[in-house]
Amino acid sequence: MKKILLIILAVLITVSAAIYQKKTGPTYKKTFTFEYEDMDYELILPRSHAGKSDCTFDFVVENNKFDAKVYYKKFPTKDEFLQENLEKKGDTLRAVLPQQPYAGKLAYYVEICKDSDIIYSTEQKTLQIRFRGEVPAWAMLPHIIFIFLGMLFANISGLFAIFNIPFKKQVIYTFFLLLLGGMVFGPIVQNFAFGEYWAGIPNGWDLTDNKMLLGFTAWTIALIGNLKKPRKAWVIIAAVVILVIFSIPHSFYGSEYNHKTGEVIQG
Repeated sequence: MKKILLIILAVLITVSAAIYQKKTGPTYKKTFTFEYEDMDYELILPRSHAGKSDCTFDFVVENNKFDAKVYYKKFPTKDEFLQENLEKKGDTLRAVLPQQPYAGKLAYYVEICKDSDIIYSTEQKTLQIRFRGEVPAWAMLPHIIFIFLGMLFANISGLFAIFNIPFKKQVIYTFFLLLLGGMVFGPIVQNFAFGEYWAGIPNGWDLTDNKMLLGFTAWTIALIGNLKKPRKAWVIIAAVVILVIFSIPHSFYGSEYNHKTGEVIQG
């Protein structure tokens, strides 16, 4: 019964981490709401775009109530913002942000207008959107599945160690899941998205890769340390390391294209 309860707790911790990652990363869509004439409107703005096309996104407005403009510039630069009117298509306003090199970013904001008056603007919360290559499902799905299974077994191992339940099998599972998810499929995903397999130390400072390197190193030490006899302190430390690195938003301080040099920095 104790084992079952601890596994349930590990599942809850892992699911909570997954939800946190989904909501906090700098590449997930950002939702803005505003009110006009007692009606609430929602503006969902992207912060990541995959593929070789321009990034388009729509704002649905009944009866052509509004006009809108999008302002954008290359990031990070001191360029002036360029302005484009959103194209009207029936009840839809469509914005277009021009394609950038992989890992290239644009800073942008949107203004909603009525009869030339600005009724809402996201200028004070200017967003950044990062462009990347398409990652095929055969690479992305195993990466995600193995990473989160690795975190699940890391949590199970740590909890088992704390409550003096044998944990060697779970440590082995954790090691190989992180190996597959982070060190095998991780570089494959990175190459599809940004054109290079490894952007962490010693090649660069991509935080996502460096987090994975730290977590995998911690579990390598934990595995080696428990081959001959149980050393639960090492497992607990490795589990805490994984928990901490999963608390850092995904893609924070990730690969970024330098528009002046034409190089990918941080990665």
